[in-house]
Amino acid sequence: MDKLVLPPEQSGYSAAPGVEAVYTELDGGLGRYRQDILGAAARVTASWLLNPTDYRYMVAFYHSKRGGALPFLIDLVLDSNALTEYTAHFVPGTWKVTGVEGQSYRVAADLEVTPTIAVDYTAEQAIVTARNP
Repeated sequence: MDKLVLPPEQSGYSAAPGVEAVYTELDGGLGRYRQDILGAAARVTASWLLNPTDYRYMVAFYHSKRGGALPFLIDLVLDSNALTEYTAHFVPGTWKVTGVEGQSYRVAADLEVTPTIAVDYTAEQAIVTARNP
């Protein structure tokens, strides 16, 4: 699987975590919650500021992924404070050039990502437990 070697701008991406629980609203009280999917896909909105060479690479990379049909790898800071590798797809219809300023090209796209290594929920609980008195 190919890896996108151009990281998004540090301040140029935001993410919404995947929905791992389902909820049903009930009349007159608390809703019902239950776990649904472990490791649900997150949605990332990313942007890149590219020079002409990197822009040509980005366009070629996007086309090689058939506009989102094929997966690729990318390093992002989402679920921890370090770069982590994710499997990603371009969300169809979201890749766009948002600006051209001289020799700089700004590209934006939405990605759907899942970690390449499954989340260790036991380790996550240990972190939470250690911070609770």
